[in-house]
Amino acid sequence: AEVGDGRVGGQREDTRSSRTPSQHALSMPGHPADGARVDTGSAATQVADGPAPLDLGFRAYRLAPSNFRPWDGTIPEGDIRRQLELAAEHVRPGADDGALLAELLLKTGFELTTPVAIVEIAGQRVYDVGDGTLLICLDRQITLGLVEGMAARRPAEILCLDAGFPDDQTKVNAGQIIASHARDAAAPIVFKVV
Repeated sequence: AEVGDGRVGGQREDTRSSRTPSQHALSMPGHPADGARVDTGSAATQVADGPAPLDLGFRAYRLAPSNFRPWDGTIPEGDIRRQLELAAEHVRPGADDGALLAELLLKTGFELTTPVAIVEIAGQRVYDVGDGTLLICLDRQITLGLVEGMAARRPAEILCLDAGFPDDQTKVNAGQIIASHARDAAAPIVFKVV
């Protein structure tokens, strides 16, 4: 049999099937017959009676407003206190960690396809980006033990939410802990608070 490129009369023919991804996967060579049950409720779908997992999931992004409130430089007379309060709580209410992580990855120059692993340090969740290149902590209760644990891994950069520090003294101490680990390492550790 001849294999064509799908062109008919110089134009591309639409060769897409009207079958769903799970129906298409079942008709592919090496997959169980059409009678096998497929669970399509999760991103990593597996054929129930099949030997290998079948990943039909993907992640889709859309352009949305930032999860961080921008600074508004236009201050009405006598409203500086309100502006400072808004700046102190600059993460938009309802922003989930996944959206914050994706935005911070883009803002720090990483692609959304960069491997991200969730690790536990000092009992708190930390995102390990690019095999230890960047550690991101989105926890709202950052302790010095957590900062010590992150710095001990010697990443190139550590990024934490400002709202996670209980006070400025803890934030300054965190910077000093990271600086002390950086002095011991060959390369500096960049510490950023957003």
